[in-house]
Amino acid sequence: SESLYFRALVLELHVSEALSRASTLARQELFASGDEKLMQPFAPHLSLLYGKHAASCLAEAKQEVESQLSAFGRDCTGAELVVVDTTSKEYWCWQEVARFELSDLARESQREPKRLKASM
Repeated sequence: SESLYFRALVLELHVSEALSRASTLARQELFASGDEKLMQPFAPHLSLLYGKHAASCLAEAKQEVESQLSAFGRDCTGAELVVVDTTSKEYWCWQEVARFELSDLARESQREPKRLKASM
């Protein structure tokens, strides 16, 4: 999108059961009970390009990403969910808040996931 600075070029991800559970656990940790952010739809994505770019540049970048992804096929499995505090306008100030192993969530849906790192 030409108008969205932090979503100039994104790869939208399929929401698996493990990824959905990790999102729920992260939100419960990050937000107080009753906070409206707990109810916002989960839209996992990889931001591949930030900034304001001409439509022709974005189309070229999209084509390049699509050609590179074809080597992987349509399925690619992520290993972990990384929660990042993006409330600062400057991306270099963003901080990692937590990591959740998705393999733990997929295998053991009733058990709490192994937490790799937490900081604030």
